[in-house]
Amino acid sequence: MRKSIIRATLFALALTMLLASCATIRPYGAEHYFQALALDGQLVITINADLLDLNSYLDSYLDADSESAKTVLDRISRLSIALKTPTDTGSLPQSPSGFSQYDFYGAIEGNFPKSLVNTALSLTGIFDKSTDPSSNLKFYVDNNSGLQLAVPNSDIILFSSTSVSENISTTYTSQRPKYISDADAQRLADSQIGIYIASPVAMIDLGFDISEQVISNIDSILILLNDNTLYIDFRLKSEELADSFSILIKGAYISSLRRAGIKPDFDQLRQMFTQQLNTVTVNGMPLTDSQKASITELLSSLLQVL
Repeated sequence: MRKSIIRATLFALALTMLLASCATIRPYGAEHYFQALALDGQLVITINADLLDLNSYLDSYLDADSESAKTVLDRISRLSIALKTPTDTGSLPQSPSGFSQYDFYGAIEGNFPKSLVNTALSLTGIFDKSTDPSSNLKFYVDNNSGLQLAVPNSDIILFSSTSVSENISTTYTSQRPKYISDADAQRLADSQIGIYIASPVAMIDLGFDISEQVISNIDSILILLNDNTLYIDFRLKSEELADSFSILIKGAYISSLRRAGIKPDFDQLRQMFTQQLNTVTVNGMPLTDSQKASITELLSSLLQVL
């Protein structure tokens, strides 16, 4: 199993962490890092660590009494990851072993001095220093798992399961593409957990029972999770498809309520499920216990695979 990027990074940073670091100007300006991650079919997850307690997802495989780990976790402001989904479609796995088939890349952002991070990574005994001959990029690689880390500047650590050099060249330049609009990116950034999928081939299990054929009709999905409440924008490939999709997910939700012995409040449902042109929106849907368990297991599994 791959070693955890977070476990290794926490250990590394704990060796030489200072109390402060200087703010850094990114080559892509005021944009969010994760706006360059959403290639078609990729699942992008960005976690606002200022709003969501990462400890609750990491305690199961980090030493609970590790004060150094807690200190470093407190310095993480955002974790963003893109999963390159395999060619088969369907639901996302819910265990670390299931995610091992996925390649991934992304960034940990926070209060991390560049020189000390590089020094710390050199001292872990986990990573070997390497250089990309084509770009002269210096990076660190775990030869057991293939995980690669690079620190292009203070306050950000880039990672990749295959090529951190490619990660930098495609996401950390002034010429990088922007796949997520500024408006959507701000909504994602302001949420505890934001998820974005362009041209999805797989779905998170949210209880709507969306088939692979229906998934193929979706242009993009934007999911916002805050305090056990769910907001979703499903953008279909046409307004006609959105009409049918709206009926489908409302029917699925009503069926799930009835199976749980809950009488549907149709006035509330009309406010919860809305449609504007080709976009079907789920507004403030309370998460069920099974949905919360599914999302918690998904995030925990992702963090363990990293």
